[in-house]
Parts: sequence; structure tokens; C-alpha cells
Amino acid sequence: MEVDSFGVQVVDLKSGTVGPTYPMNNNVTRTTRGADNAVLPPNSCYQPAKELLEPILRQDNFKGSGMRPAEWAKLVVGDLLNNRRPPPIIFRGHYVILAKLALWLPFGALDGIVKKTTKYDEVDAVIKKLQ
Repeated sequence: MEVDSFGVQVVDLKSGTVGPTYPMNNNVTRTTRGADNAVLPPNSCYQPAKELLEPILRQDNFKGSGMRPAEWAKLVVGDLLNNRRPPPIIFRGHYVILAKLALWLPFGALDGIVKKTTKYDEVDAVIKKLQ
């Protein structure tokens, strides 16, 4: 609304699962990985939880799942360009229904479920134990 006067339209992109190519294609993480395929930099504050966190960052549990990135991109670009005025919210990707559901819930209502599902609750416990 504030930037509409300048011809800028803001679109809120809510994405479901997209094929896990980000960690493999990200030049920063790909080029800085060591022989152990580590994603975390050696000086990361998350090093104490490295064994738990590395598979999460590499998206090991998502290999072979999610919408193909090229398909996702084609749909998003289509949503943006095929309308005179794109919709204010775009939903794309597998399991995007969860993002739609989350809009009806109070902010943060799914945080606990997401933490357990991603095992970040275990990472959190390791970090808190050291503080």
C-alpha cells in the first residue's frame, strides 16, 4: 500500500515444498563444504548441534519430494505475468494447503509442530543445554 504510489506492487509468495535443489545448487554452501559434506561453517554458533542440524540443512528427508523447481517457477511466473494485476498472495508448491491453513490460525500456532517435525526441537535442546 505504501509503495503503490511508486508503481510497486507487493506480492506475498507462500510456498509449499519445492524439490530440494537449494542446498545442492547454492554456490555458497556447495563451495564451502568440506570432505564431510558439512553445510555449517566451522565458526557457527550451531556447531554443538551439528550432527542434528546438518541433515536438516541438507534437506536429507526431502530428497525426491516436492514440486519440481522448474514447474514451481513456471507457475509463479505465470501468476505474476498472466494477470494485469497479480494477486496479492500466491500459493504454489506441494503441501501449500498447510500454508493456507496457517493463515487461519494465530501467528505461531504451528511452531511447535514444525519444530518437532523438522527435529529442530532437538537442536534447540542441545543449544540451550550449553547456555
